[in-house]
Amino acid sequence: MTIDIYKYTIVFAIIISAFAAALARFYQYYDGMVFEDEFGMKTVQVSSFTSLADTLNTLFWALFCMAPLESADVVIENLHDPKNPEKEIENRHSFTERIGYLCFGGFEVISVIVVLNMLIATMSNTFQRVNDNVAIEWTFGRTEVYVDYMSQTTLPSPYNLIPTASGIGSIFEWFRVALKPPPGSYARWSLSYCCYIERDVEANLEKEYPALISALVQRYFRDKEMVSNNSGIETELEALRRQITALKMAIENNDKNESESSKSDKSNSSTKSISSSK
Repeated sequence: MTIDIYKYTIVFAIIISAFAAALARFYQYYDGMVFEDEFGMKTVQVSSFTSLADTLNTLFWALFCMAPLESADVVIENLHDPKNPEKEIENRHSFTERIGYLCFGGFEVISVIVVLNMLIATMSNTFQRVNDNVAIEWTFGRTEVYVDYMSQTTLPSPYNLIPTASGIGSIFEWFRVALKPPPGSYARWSLSYCCYIERDVEANLEKEYPALISALVQRYFRDKEMVSNNSGIETELEALRRQITALKMAIENNDKNESESSKSDKSNSSTKSISSSK
């Protein structure tokens, strides 16, 4: 899921950069302009989209509904009538303002509705894929923990802070390799494993390692198939057991019916004999 977040973060960065560059280029002409109406009220062009930094700031906070709706307004200074210089003409750039609002709304739709829902869908798909392969993921995760545990000290945290004989021996061995490295051994250091010794792997081991991993994977899937086959056999045995039980009950019912019919026949014959004797 972290990879999905990284991918969509890059996509969002591209989208916000493109819209910021376009809107900043679109509104930079109106930077600092003041409009004065007939009553002497002055309106100053807001600096939401007049520069690249302000545009990025406005678009980012607009995702959280913290940018004013008037951010895309266009304010242009008054023009003087050529025939009468004292008379001012109100100038409006309505088309430019509509395009600005359209770009602003398009950014909101693309970033909030499209990209966010795509991220949710992708993360859900990734979670479902991992959940379907939970046994394999757990097996490989456990193996990775085992390998990390075996490559470090013999005690789990926080007991690994206590010095042990093997840990002290590993430290002395690391210093020995660092000061006088033998052929094929190198003293390394990293944030993950601290101090460790790296040894060259022989050519035959490099060939045997993939074969070993392949054999382990095949054994895992073979055991999994055997478990599934055993479960299938158990299901068949259960069905056979139910059939035998049903057959046994049918036989018992048949015997019971035959015994009842024989008793009724005997009673009828005895009744006939009594009537004949009379």
